[in-house]
Amino acid sequence: MSGHSEAKIVNGLVAACEDGAQAFRSALKVVADRDLKQVFYDLAIEREHTAAELRKLVHDLGDLPKESGSASGLALRIYADLKTALSSNEEKAVLEELERSEDRILGRFKAALASGLSAEAKDTVRACHSEILGSRQKIDALRQRAAHDSS
Repeated sequence: MSGHSEAKIVNGLVAACEDGAQAFRSALKVVADRDLKQVFYDLAIEREHTAAELRKLVHDLGDLPKESGSASGLALRIYADLKTALSSNEEKAVLEELERSEDRILGRFKAALASGLSAEAKDTVRACHSEILGSRQKIDALRQRAAHDSS
């Protein structure tokens, strides 16, 4: 696979990470719980760091890194989903939307890892995938706790 082809794949992951960061930032605006706001803030920062790491990889591959989220409007759809979820006024619903968002992002990472990236690129993408998987697990645990608390 050429460096340009790899960079295009990795730039797609940059956009996904930026969309994910925006989803967390949107979520922290719509929940009331201070602890949950802090978690969403921390996850947004973590996702922005992941995007920065991927931008560096794109640069190392000899291409220009993407500086913003996807043009497909994923972040806007996520925000709309979060607002809809919040209409039920349940943090659990917001966490479910974030889980779906994380699952979409993880799917893009899995596809990238299966695409024939070079060993160096694959190592970076795999490390970023692990970070996102960790945040997905954190959101899942929070959702389970919210479901238990609402029972």
